[in-house]
Amino acid sequence: MRAATPLRVGFAPRELSAAQVEELVAVARTWGPQTRDAVAVVDLPLAEFKAAFGAWASGAEADGPERTSWPVGATSARDIAYGLSWLPAGTLHRVELDDAAREELRESLRGMLAALDR
Repeated sequence: MRAATPLRVGFAPRELSAAQVEELVAVARTWGPQTRDAVAVVDLPLAEFKAAFGAWASGAEADGPERTSWPVGATSARDIAYGLSWLPAGTLHRVELDDAAREELRESLRGMLAALDR
């Protein structure tokens, strides 16, 4: 940590259960402005999706018996790409987002792909 400000607040260390950690992670995911929103519709049943993503499946809903709709809130198109990169390899999905964000994401990905081919 580089920018921590000492507050002189003491606390006693304590053990956290897995459920408490998951809750803290779920809350932390909501911090900060989310100026870009996307929805990934993933070809996985909701239970399978939740098993794979744990706390990060927050907000996921069934989209029929075989698909899951998962909101990907982000501050930029690159953050959307990062969130989508966690989908299991080979998992079929589509991404729903507004035209401006779609173009921003497309340009970012073009640049990444071009860099891979250099």
